[in-house]
Amino acid sequence: RKLSTFLTVVFLILTFSCNKDVLVDASYQATDNQVYLENQLAIPLVASQDMQLGMVDVKNDISHLTVNIYTDDLSYPNLVLYETHLYLGTTPPAKHSPVEFPFQHGVNLAKDTYTVPLAELGATAGDVIFIALHAEVAEWQWDDSLNQWVWIFEETAWSVDDKLPGWTSFSNGGGYIQYTVI
Repeated sequence: RKLSTFLTVVFLILTFSCNKDVLVDASYQATDNQVYLENQLAIPLVASQDMQLGMVDVKNDISHLTVNIYTDDLSYPNLVLYETHLYLGTTPPAKHSPVEFPFQHGVNLAKDTYTVPLAELGATAGDVIFIALHAEVAEWQWDDSLNQWVWIFEETAWSVDDKLPGWTSFSNGGGYIQYTVI
């Protein structure tokens, strides 16, 4: 019984003594004018100039850069990425055509991930990597008359955030961001 009482007291102290604002703020760190959440840069995935369909997050560990692309499954529950095109490099992309980007996936899922060795990019801590992400997205809907799933919406989307320092626009609606390797 004493152990039970002791554990209850410890639980209550830990539960009510934490300052949640401090815990949230402690996860942010500013580096080279970019805001990271636990070493992660988040960029909206945008179609038609202003329709946010998901998010792109970029992070790195000591040896790899990871780019995750997510659709917004709450607002668009049947939305999928059916192709993604990614540019990563230590210089800005010379071509703005996504099909010429060096990394490409055909996925047909709500999430796609690229994990690339930093050595393959010639990058180490403190280096800037230029990132451009393009996605072809579509939304499915069940058609009772055809008794099958059909596309109801197709769109091209880019990782876009013109408010981030280092954002540069392409003439075709996309652009690239500069990411500092941590």
